[in-house]
Amino acid sequence: MRKKMTTKSKDELLEIYRLEYQEAGRNRKSEILNSIVEATGLSRKHVIAALRHSCKKVDVGMRGRKPLYDESVIEVLVQAWEVAGRICSKRLVPFLPEILFELEKSGVLIKPETQSAIAKMSARTVDRRLKAERQKDGRSLCTTKRSNLVKSKVPIRTFTEWDGVKPGFFETDTVSHCSSSTAGSYLSTLNMTDIATGWTEIFALTKKGATEVIAGFEKGIQLVPFPILGLDSDNGKEFLNECVIEWCERNQVTYTRSREYKKNDQAWVEQKNRSVVRKHVGRERFEGMEAWKLLSEFYALLRLYVNFFQPCQKLLFKKRIGAKTYKKHDVARPPYQRVIENEYVSDTIKDKLKMQRSSLSMVQIHAELVQREAELKKLAVDAPVTLPALLASQRMSTYKFIDRPIPEPRKEKLMAVKPCKKKTMKPILPRIRNRILTFTNGEVFSAKAFVDLANRATVDAYLCTLKKQKLIAKVAWGRYQLLPEQHRQQIKKRYPKKRRASVR
Repeated sequence: MRKKMTTKSKDELLEIYRLEYQEAGRNRKSEILNSIVEATGLSRKHVIAALRHSCKKVDVGMRGRKPLYDESVIEVLVQAWEVAGRICSKRLVPFLPEILFELEKSGVLIKPETQSAIAKMSARTVDRRLKAERQKDGRSLCTTKRSNLVKSKVPIRTFTEWDGVKPGFFETDTVSHCSSSTAGSYLSTLNMTDIATGWTEIFALTKKGATEVIAGFEKGIQLVPFPILGLDSDNGKEFLNECVIEWCERNQVTYTRSREYKKNDQAWVEQKNRSVVRKHVGRERFEGMEAWKLLSEFYALLRLYVNFFQPCQKLLFKKRIGAKTYKKHDVARPPYQRVIENEYVSDTIKDKLKMQRSSLSMVQIHAELVQREAELKKLAVDAPVTLPALLASQRMSTYKFIDRPIPEPRKEKLMAVKPCKKKTMKPILPRIRNRILTFTNGEVFSAKAFVDLANRATVDAYLCTLKKQKLIAKVAWGRYQLLPEQHRQQIKKRYPKKRRASVR
């Protein structure tokens, strides 16, 4: 039984006979068809069609139905998404009509067909259209320190005890702006998030201490539209101390804490730490009073933007069936709308919030936030160097060879490299030297850069020899630095050409 021809072989055979078939007569065409059908097993009509036309595939474009949304619709969608603070699609879709209204009020021209097309978009379609615009953020350092002094005085409250709670019970947490190091002093942020409505208040702190946290609570009492009834914090020292406990007792505020190492007990405020603080301020390091003042002004605008124009969702129920977990959320609404719809909030408070909402412009606040955020980024500082890196930098700073005179070499020391005993290693040493000479003046390198030329022991021995010849210098443990060109020229003048011959 003969083997079947592959598709590639069949195409090659058809390509060979194609030109001859198109120019041949009737009898020759019949012979070609018979031979190809017998060799390939293809049908006669298929072979005729393949020989008549070119085998090159024609690009007919994307198959299937045409896209419903053109570039103009996507451009307006991206603009609305940017103004909304790059929120997820499930929060964005219910809020799109109001965002488009705010854009038109600010002077942006939107065609009626574009508005109708955006109104038909589902959350999954918005996710697909915005996929190219999304970016991922990293993680930040944790600066929460345990406090064992007053734990027994503060009761524990878990995440399951927040069902059906009234507006006024806040979860609190601090966010550190320390970049990649917790050394030294840096600014922090106090975050207060209401459980029932999602109302968020954020305050800039010069440091994480009880005095600064209490000052933030005092500002929160003035800014929150409804009374503060309770506070729930983590186990950090800035919260679990006698000063905060006395302040809560004096102001008749219920004070509870979460369990240790259970971040889900504070799921609401942890989510706001990511979507509000880290998203707009970032993970840079900020220090000093100038940065604190600018950050406080930035938060004064951000609280209006988040509470009045940032829709949020709440989990209605969650159930587990087998290995899958199903969740159901309500329709996305901003905290302002949730306060207006809450039955426990008085009509006087609702009227004040409606008047305040009528005087605000979403597009204008977003433009000011972008400007303030750019100014804030300019005040970011580098994180302090840790101890190992500091010692290495100090060691490197002592090896500055620009103005240091080169000592006279001893006569008994040869500058040339001793020839290797093994014949196979002779051409390796000049390769290492030639690669070093390709580096820039002052460039730091290690022995790992030459592991493709020789083993580690040979490279280390040869680098020690070059160090004795004053071609390179050791600046740290296992790291070397190439001397400037002027020093290498002085070395060449002092030693005869005969001794340098074995190095080349």
